[in-house]
Amino acid sequence: MKGQAYILPETLIDILQLLSFVALFIGTFLIFTNYNMTIKTSIEDREAFDFMNVIFGDKCILFENDGNFYRGIFDAEKLKNGELCVLQEKFSLKIEDQMGNSFSFGSCNNEKYHIPVVIKDKESYILGRMVVCY
Repeated sequence: MKGQAYILPETLIDILQLLSFVALFIGTFLIFTNYNMTIKTSIEDREAFDFMNVIFGDKCILFENDGNFYRGIFDAEKLKNGELCVLQEKFSLKIEDQMGNSFSFGSCNNEKYHIPVVIKDKESYILGRMVVCY
């Protein structure tokens, strides 16, 4: 009887060890794949935010008064010309105002981020939004 009493617990322990090893392996695999996807997404997000920050300082579309450029205030006349000083192939840009005017730089298919901006049109300041697209 003594030999039979030890067979069942040893077999049960072996099964539990195998299940623990499989669970640990699968868990480690899922952690690494999830980490890689998060890092890739955060790099693309960082690049999009950097692009938005650079556009806020683009002198080709910023409002200028007496040689001073105003960051985040875009000139409607310069936007109508449709030229950016910044060359970017990965992202496209769309600037819309509340009056319904839209200025596009590239084809904007998938809107990713938007941020409020101000557009100077002649003597008025119009609230708008800048949209970054992939």
